[in-house]
Amino acid sequence: MNHLKILGIKFGAVLFTVFALYSVFQETSLMDIILISLFTTIVSYLIGDLFILRYAGNINATISDFGLAFVLLLIFSYVFIGYDIPLITLALLGSFFISCCEPFLHGYIVNKIPPAVRRDHRTLNQLQTEIADEPDIYKLKKE
Repeated sequence: MNHLKILGIKFGAVLFTVFALYSVFQETSLMDIILISLFTTIVSYLIGDLFILRYAGNINATISDFGLAFVLLLIFSYVFIGYDIPLITLALLGSFFISCCEPFLHGYIVNKIPPAVRRDHRTLNQLQTEIADEPDIYKLKKE
């Protein structure tokens, strides 16, 4: 159920971005916008959010989501819209705005979906030290 909720949120963000850019600058049909958004959402969720986010962290996943969204928007734009118009600028702008929403979505994913494999990676700030009083050996020898 959490996956469907996250997919819905991600689809809404991608659909809003693609609709805002492609309808204004390209006069693309609504069905093409929905299909581009749907395929981009599904592929980027499977690769970026379920795989890269789990193993590389939020920052690396956001950067890879930018590149992945750019490639996917470019490919699906050429498939659904055509080759006769330059779509690189629209794909670049769309991937930028989509990747601006990704850190918030990644935080939601990390909080709501438990990882399948629990890895114990601790940074220096997360290490604990043990404090104890050491016995004085000389005092013990005298007794």
